[in-house]
Amino acid sequence: MNVSAGQSLELVEQLQWDKAEGFVRPEESRDPTGPSNHANAGHQTGHLSDHPRAGELPLWASRIDLRWAKRRRAGYNSTKGRRMPIPAFDTILNILPPHLGDPREPAHLSPYVCTVEELCDRFATSAPRKNILEGFLNLRGDMSALGIQGFQWLDGSFLEDIESQEGRSPNDIDVVSFISAPHIPIDLFAIIGPRPELWKPAQTKAKYSVDHYFVPLGSDPSLLIDTAKYWYGLFSHRRADGAWKGMATVDLVHPANDAAARTLLASRP
Repeated sequence: MNVSAGQSLELVEQLQWDKAEGFVRPEESRDPTGPSNHANAGHQTGHLSDHPRAGELPLWASRIDLRWAKRRRAGYNSTKGRRMPIPAFDTILNILPPHLGDPREPAHLSPYVCTVEELCDRFATSAPRKNILEGFLNLRGDMSALGIQGFQWLDGSFLEDIESQEGRSPNDIDVVSFISAPHIPIDLFAIIGPRPELWKPAQTKAKYSVDHYFVPLGSDPSLLIDTAKYWYGLFSHRRADGAWKGMATVDLVHPANDAAARTLLASRP
């Protein structure tokens, strides 16, 4: 995946988003009497006092996180249906299908939920692929050691049958990490800023064989939607011909499963 210097700069600047801008709580997190009964209805304006710090999400966000955490632990791919195995490659296009037959059914849609062990089991089919997966696991371990939590979208030629399509091995794996903790972009940047190998694409590629980008989930809502739209659009289409394709998603912090994935990789020739 190629991202222009301007796009890369915009993504880095996003991490520095002023935490005093644009955060408005839904009604559920406000005083039950409502802002209309207060002389100063600051809850509607995104004042600094309304901003949650890392680990202090508003009630509505905490409830959403808990609902999704329960569904993901139970193996759900979405609000409907259980997690399904990563589908086979399309035998003509050599890519993952963007859905499993009915794009109106959320459980059939990409990105496909999997564990890193399942990811390694499926894609560790050659020495170059094993090396990329080992680098990816090292990146996850370094992020976890910093207390970073969230989930990741995975894509690129690594999730294609690029060997059949172009007669070559993948060079890296494309990853976007959606960060739930630290929740506020400026707090996240305070942690990763001194570690450019985690967020500067050239350095992450060199150290981990990962083309890596961050999306802080505590960003301004409109910016977050635009950023997710950008990455979904980029990840769900093959650059060479624009073919609509599927991708995968994994939880960011899962030490036991990462350990199992390392064991699996060690067992592969």
